[in-house]
Amino acid sequence: MPEILTLEEFQRILTEAYRADPRDGLLLRLLFESAVRVSELSRLDVPDVEFGERTLRIRQGKGAKDRLVLFTPDLGQLLRVHLDGRTHGPLLTSNRGTGLSVRRIQSIVRNAARRAGVHKKISPHSLRHTWATLARNAGLPLDTVQLLLGHESPRTTELYSRLSMAKAREEYDRAMRAIEATSAGGVVQDHA
Repeated sequence: MPEILTLEEFQRILTEAYRADPRDGLLLRLLFESAVRVSELSRLDVPDVEFGERTLRIRQGKGAKDRLVLFTPDLGQLLRVHLDGRTHGPLLTSNRGTGLSVRRIQSIVRNAARRAGVHKKISPHSLRHTWATLARNAGLPLDTVQLLLGHESPRTTELYSRLSMAKAREEYDRAMRAIEATSAGGVVQDHA
């Protein structure tokens, strides 16, 4: 399992990515907000962006399947600025104008995490897992998460429900401590 980031850790990494290069910050936002796989991001071309619908067309994703993913209006504005009227070619380009390789994207993510002082083993897939976990914690239905991640089976997506139980467990434990603190001797008493 890839590491899951807190929102604060992600924000620190994002800040470092933008500091290094605005394209790198945009890359991290795309990985997180659209929850695309690194291989899918490396193949995105400008015509794959549909600004009116706020979608990215993922061509030949995992299992050779096409799908649509969403992005926020704010990210759409940043994409428009980034493209600066460009209508073809790779969505994210290197200094030479070629598309970014999977390895280059992985390096950008790892370097931003290192500079941000996040000492977890971070990969582009960590951003996808983080988004899915945070989205489930925020109440996004399992079937919607499944659709956006491009999972064939709901069983694959159920992992994020289990991960979101960590938050429920913390809240439950906090509530139980508060309840026990207000009752004499605790809620559960020995009646033997």
